[in-house]
Amino acid sequence: MVMTLDDLILKYADDRASLSEEELDALIAGLRAAPERAVQLRQHLLVDDLVSQKLAFDRRNFPAQVQQRIADYERGEVEIQNQVVELRTLAESPLETAAGRGRDTAWWKISLAVAVLFLVVFAAIAPQFGSRTRISATVESAQSATVLQAKAGEALLVPGQVVATGQAITTAAGGSLKLRFVDRTLLEIGPDSVVTLDTDGDTRGKLVRLDRGGLIADVSKQRAGEPMLFATPHAVATVLGTRLRLSVDGLATRLDVLEGRVELRRRADQQTLLVSTNESGVAAIDNLALHELRWPDNRTGMIFLYDGNSEQTLVRSPQQPEVLHITRLEFTGLPNTSPPAADVGHLDLRSGYFHSSEAGDDLLPLFRATNELSLEVVFRADAQPAAVADSSLLPIIALADASAANFMLAEQENELVFQLSLAANSALRQIRLGRVGASRTHHLSLAFRSGQLNAWLDGRPLLDTADIRGSFAHWQPQELQIGGAAGDQAAWRGSIAAIALYNRCLTESELERNRRNYAQIHVPQ
Repeated sequence: MVMTLDDLILKYADDRASLSEEELDALIAGLRAAPERAVQLRQHLLVDDLVSQKLAFDRRNFPAQVQQRIADYERGEVEIQNQVVELRTLAESPLETAAGRGRDTAWWKISLAVAVLFLVVFAAIAPQFGSRTRISATVESAQSATVLQAKAGEALLVPGQVVATGQAITTAAGGSLKLRFVDRTLLEIGPDSVVTLDTDGDTRGKLVRLDRGGLIADVSKQRAGEPMLFATPHAVATVLGTRLRLSVDGLATRLDVLEGRVELRRRADQQTLLVSTNESGVAAIDNLALHELRWPDNRTGMIFLYDGNSEQTLVRSPQQPEVLHITRLEFTGLPNTSPPAADVGHLDLRSGYFHSSEAGDDLLPLFRATNELSLEVVFRADAQPAAVADSSLLPIIALADASAANFMLAEQENELVFQLSLAANSALRQIRLGRVGASRTHHLSLAFRSGQLNAWLDGRPLLDTADIRGSFAHWQPQELQIGGAAGDQAAWRGSIAAIALYNRCLTESELERNRRNYAQIHVPQ
């Protein structure tokens, strides 16, 4: 059974001799991570201490000896390092003496309580214990995450639990974990990751080992000379206080700095580079490189891009597949409406729709060549008029003409719908993706290859893998339409901030990275 900090405190208060050595370590680590709980426990222990002074005549002035050790702190940190080992001996010796003489256990229980109290005080005022600091963090939230404990084996993590030095954390494929350190540093561990908390032997700063997967860290300002380190098989990142993302695969480590600056050192040759806000450092097996943080990140297979500037919309030409060239989006207004304002940074679809025959012609052979498709769109839906919200299919993005569509993302009755043509002369395969909230910005990602369709809204999976098969070989030349069709009073109402189309099936990790990059670059937190 995994014990939370509350469980440990209650068990200790009820019977201070009942905690095992491992439970006592966990209690101390938990109180270090939650100082306010240490204050509450201290009040309880002081009462016990007053009673024990009346009852225990062979106490040998133990509190005075502990107070002397605290006074030693005034003489500097080097002295406290020398004294802390002796403090631990003082705390443990009454137990051994009492056990050896078979005396009443009341005295040594109180001694243990006072020892724990003052060790907690030491943890608060002198973070280094001897030559190696013990660090800990408290679980804020956990999903399919486990920790490997030396004596207890593997255990499922729960909110409130304390993770300490040397414990290995593993998250499942769909799991996640949030850890909060005592200095308020927040660590978010992503799916399919392996992380170990440790201490750097040289600086005594916090050390996080990431062997696989990814994490995001919001690092509070660290003590002078004690930077927080993130170590991977390929590199070490040195942090004084910043927001960052770190990911590891078999070939490289990628560091994204969201705020501040971080030094990245490649293990193989000790080369270093400084990664600043909105930059990425990549430490690979054979090189170390610096890149600008961008959206989309990996543009392999990207064949259309709108990123907020309709005058610079890009499309890939089949004749020059290595080049993205500028294409023009034309606007067609709905009857009795005014055209959208210029230079608004998004496609305003409240009064009409945008389309491009040129883009449609270029996209068709590229899709046919791979039979794969991925779509990212950042959009904001208006509350649709009652006259069209009942059952009308309101196109958002489509490769279509007046009579048919090769693919279409649409909204129907406040629910997202994706349609895909997979066979000639057959109805479009329609996948319902779920409801979408109006008047807020969403990031939708779709990824398709024959036999597999996945979708995510704001990073949340929308459906189990849909088993749909077919090819794009029968697709016909059609124009790229954004927001409806000419003269259609049932056009979708809203705005689109960004679109990226690919003729390959992106992985979940690629799409999640793109989503986070977009939020960092275009919607700073």
